[in-house]
Amino acid sequence: MSTRPIALAASCCMDLGFHPLKFTASKPTEWFTSQATFAGHSFGVVLDAAAANFRHHDEWARTEPPSEQQLRSITVMGDVLGKTIASDGTRHPFRGNACPEILLALSGGSFEMLNEHLFAFARNLSKL
Repeated sequence: MSTRPIALAASCCMDLGFHPLKFTASKPTEWFTSQATFAGHSFGVVLDAAAANFRHHDEWARTEPPSEQQLRSITVMGDVLGKTIASDGTRHPFRGNACPEILLALSGGSFEMLNEHLFAFARNLSKL
C-alpha cells in the first residue's frame, strides 16, 4: 500500500489551517481529541506520529533511548499498532518507515475508510 494517502491527509489538514507535521502547544485541544480516534489518539495525532516517523526513522534508529519528542510519536504508533513500547522507548520497533502499517491501521485497507476517517476528523475540527 502506498504512503501517498498519508501525504493527501496531511495536505487536507493544512488546507483547514492545521499543520499536521509537528506536535505543538498551539494546536487546539480538539486536534488531540477529535474523532476519528485510534487506540485513544485522534487521526491528527496519528498523522503527526506517522509523518515524524517518515521524516526521521533513520535518526530514530541511531538514538537510544529516544528523545522525549521522538518518544511521543513512538508511543502513539505503538498504541495504534498494538506494539508494546518500554516506558523509556528503548528497543522500540520503529527504526524504519512504518507508514504503510499506520496507513493500514487508519484505513483498514480501504481508501473509502481512510477518506471517512479523515473527513470525520476535519468536520470536527471545522466546528471550532
